[in-house]
Amino acid sequence: MNKIIQYVKLMRPKQWVKNVFVFAALVFSRNLFNSSMLFKTFLGFIVFCLVSSCVYIINDAVDREKDRLHPKKCTRPIASGAVSIPQAMILLSVLLIIIIAAILQLNLYFGIIVLSYVIINLAYSFKLKHEPILDIMCIALGFVLRALSGSLLVDIGISAWLLMCTFLLALFLAIHKRKSEIQAISNDRGQKRKVLDFYSQDMLRDMSSITGSATLMSYSLYAIHSDLPTLMICTVPFVIYGLFRYQLIVHTKDLAEMPELTLLRDKPLLIDIFLWGLLCVGILYFW
Repeated sequence: MNKIIQYVKLMRPKQWVKNVFVFAALVFSRNLFNSSMLFKTFLGFIVFCLVSSCVYIINDAVDREKDRLHPKKCTRPIASGAVSIPQAMILLSVLLIIIIAAILQLNLYFGIIVLSYVIINLAYSFKLKHEPILDIMCIALGFVLRALSGSLLVDIGISAWLLMCTFLLALFLAIHKRKSEIQAISNDRGQKRKVLDFYSQDMLRDMSSITGSATLMSYSLYAIHSDLPTLMICTVPFVIYGLFRYQLIVHTKDLAEMPELTLLRDKPLLIDIFLWGLLCVGILYFW
């Protein structure tokens, strides 16, 4: 049983929340209750969850020596020795077989997006995570590919403003992650990433202000150019609160290094996201 727990931990299910962006096209195209489209999108969501787990397994295997020197990452299954490299590769092979089988049930374009996601993430793991600006842009591009894949899965369009908002929001979160990592180093907690040599708190603060403002503007433009602009603009205050609340959390609780935990642990932020989603669904489907 303990070995199974370590395998699950290696797959990092907490990170799967990021893959909900696959549902963006389905929800905002008013097809959420289309059972056929919903099934395809859910299958795409599962594929992205397994693909991201594969990337994490490879990354953990490559970085195992560095992770052993990190106060938090040293507990990861491979770094701690709970899962050996051969065992990790067996799990990786099983996941790849499931992924390929699922993609064959979907469509070629979705498969191309998944392959692009894997290539970008492997490039990030082996090289681009050491390149300033490109490191956070790679992270943000992964979210755009998730949203775009959902559109291709069910052959429906997705607003360019919504894609831009997705990219900018992910960029905003990645910038705060880097800020938190620099703060951890200054407090003598953790091993320093090479790319952090190129960043400073002031620089990241400026970048955060730019991307936060741009995120809000791109979402507002999506709302204005939607079919129901007068109603959709009512969802903007929830986006404003969410952005401000996130900044408040990372400045007072120092959780930006793990954005997924910030989302799952903060009740006001969870309530805000729930109310935003509820209002969007009410406007798009029942007005």
